[in-house]
Amino acid sequence: VFEASKRDSDESLKRFLREGLEGTSVTCVLAGTGTYKRRWVRYEIARSLIKGNGLLTVFIHGVENSKGQTSTKGEDPLASMGVYLSNGKIFLCEKTSGSWKKYEDYTLAIPAKDLWFDPPKSTQVIRLSDHCLAYDFAGQNGRANIAGWIETAAGLAGRGTPRPRTSPGRCSSRRVSAPAAPGWSTGWRTSSDPSGPLRPRSGSALT
Repeated sequence: VFEASKRDSDESLKRFLREGLEGTSVTCVLAGTGTYKRRWVRYEIARSLIKGNGLLTVFIHGVENSKGQTSTKGEDPLASMGVYLSNGKIFLCEKTSGSWKKYEDYTLAIPAKDLWFDPPKSTQVIRLSDHCLAYDFAGQNGRANIAGWIETAAGLAGRGTPRPRTSPGRCSSRRVSAPAAPGWSTGWRTSSDPSGPLRPRSGSALT
C-alpha cells in the first residue's frame, strides 16, 4: 500500500483496499511503532467496521527482524478511530494531534444496525478499541495463539469462524499493518485458544 500510495490516486487506493476486504470476516491490525498514524491503515479499519468485520490489534514491536532488532511499542490504531452521534446519525471520527475530528475519508452516516456493538447515543466518542481486544505477539506467544485471537474477534462481531485468507505478509483473515522493524514479515496459520487480551481504555468527546 505504501508503494502504491506514491503512484496511484486516492480513489484507486480506496478501491484497492475495499476489494482486498472482500471475502473476509475479521481484520487483524498488526501494530508497529507508527501504524496508528497511517492514513490507509485507518481507511482499511474504517471500511472493515462498515463491512461488519471483527477487529483486533496485535502489537508486533517485540518481534525481532532478520537483524535481531525490535522497535518501540506504538499506540493502538483502534484507539484512534471511533464513532459518534450527530443529529441522530452515526459517523466515523479519528484522533489527530490529540483531538477527535470527523473522519474525512468516509463521511457518510453508518446505520446503527451495521454496528456489531451498541451504537453511540451522543457526541461522546466510542473508540473502536473500547469493543475490540489487543494482544502482544511476542509477549503472549502469538505464533501459537493468533488463530484463537482471530476467532475471538469473529465471535465478538457475530461472524462465527473466519475463513482463512493468506498471502505473503498476511495472517489468516485480513490484516493491516506496518512491520515492527525493517525486514520483518508475517505469514501465520495457527490454531489455539486465545490468551490474555490487553483491555482497552475509556473514550472521550468529539471536539
